[in-house]
Amino acid sequence: MDSSLQNDPDIAALEQAAARQRRKKLLIVGGVILILPLYWGMGFSSVRASLAEEGYTDIEVSPSGPFDWSFEGKKGASTCSGSVTRLPFSSSKSTFCYSIDASGRASGSLGTSKD
Repeated sequence: MDSSLQNDPDIAALEQAAARQRRKKLLIVGGVILILPLYWGMGFSSVRASLAEEGYTDIEVSPSGPFDWSFEGKKGASTCSGSVTRLPFSSSKSTFCYSIDASGRASGSLGTSKD
């Protein structure tokens, strides 16, 4: 490389701008890598807590996708299962509950909700 180009202030400014852009991109990628697992972990505890708040007991929550959670639990005498989708600004829930009375007759209900 020509020694006159090594000392050129315009070249140095371009190299510094390129380095700033690389740092900015690395910070964004690093932030995403850190935030997604945190959001996912908070989703697990948030889904579990909201189900407990609604009166579910014996709750088992498992991931079924990046933003989806499956659950099983009991609500009163009913056995329930369903799914919760938790996105950054909204959530929705689908449930199916059934119970069997003393005479052996089964009854069930479906439910959906969106926040």
